[in-house]
Amino acid sequence: MQPKKILTVRELRKNQTRSEAMMWEALRRKNFLDKKFRRQHPLAGFILDFYCPALKVAIEIDGSVHANSDSQKYDKIREKIIKEHGIIIIRIKSEDVENNIQKVLSELEVLINHLPSPSKMGRGKGER
Repeated sequence: MQPKKILTVRELRKNQTRSEAMMWEALRRKNFLDKKFRRQHPLAGFILDFYCPALKVAIEIDGSVHANSDSQKYDKIREKIIKEHGIIIIRIKSEDVENNIQKVLSELEVLINHLPSPSKMGRGKGER
């Protein structure tokens, strides 16, 4: 990984939003579905909020900045590239996390349990 990207990842981890901190507390140490999640995980030149390699699932927490049209265009391009790596992206609104994280986690569990297994999806670019 590039030194600049490492610094960016470290900075994002130190300065996480309230909703990211809440979600990380729920996901860390295999607390959720007994799966290991990483936070601020670099991939294909982007940084994923949360990523589970075993599930090939990225969880993105979207704040109000994602509502403007420029951010939405960027998010679509970013999603397309990430999906080319065989990763499923789940977007969650930050206010949903902050207002009712238990409901978010329940819905996330149902959604993840209904996804095809990574082995059935094949490998994305750069995966071993």
